[in-house]
Amino acid sequence: MKASKMKKTLNIITVVLKWVLLLYNVLLFAFAWLSGAESATFTGFLKNFPNTLPWVILFIITWLTFRDTSRGAIMLIVYSALLAYFFGIVPSFSYEFLIFIFPFTAAGAVFLLLHALGKKSSS
Repeated sequence: MKASKMKKTLNIITVVLKWVLLLYNVLLFAFAWLSGAESATFTGFLKNFPNTLPWVILFIITWLTFRDTSRGAIMLIVYSALLAYFFGIVPSFSYEFLIFIFPFTAAGAVFLLLHALGKKSSS
């Protein structure tokens, strides 16, 4: 494959993965915010807002990933490890890890791989 075609393909994959990551983050944020509300009122949702702070931080990291893919990828992997420890998932395997945290770890690893392939194809 030609270098320019490969670089274009890598860019398309990176952009699509960024938007999928953002959509997944929005869905997790909405789930965390709406599922734990005491009542279906504004104050109930407001009281539940602190439960969304881990996902707000992931919004920020996702935004940084849009700005700088390689640094954002490293931050995604590190923050995913911190979330796994925070949620108590590290000592034993659980499906919560696969559902909530592993997609961010995998996305970070794929971003780093795509970044490395992009560097390789340009040289």
